[in-house]
Amino acid sequence: MPRVNVPFLDDNEIRATADGVIYELWGNANYRSGSAYEFKLASNTGTPLADWVDESLETLSHCWSKEEPYNHI
Repeated sequence: MPRVNVPFLDDNEIRATADGVIYELWGNANYRSGSAYEFKLASNTGTPLADWVDESLETLSHCWSKEEPYNHI
């Protein structure tokens, strides 16, 4: 695993996690000023983002099927 080199930090202060699950949430944020920016949140297990993703997947699991939806158009 490569070691992160951060100026002014001792090597003992740096922790790299090589296992777990990566949770990412990204999208576009539009502001009243008309500006639009991309955002990205990323975390590992045991975080509010991980909890939200896991709960959402569980809630939506009954909506999924191995069969492709019929396209009547």
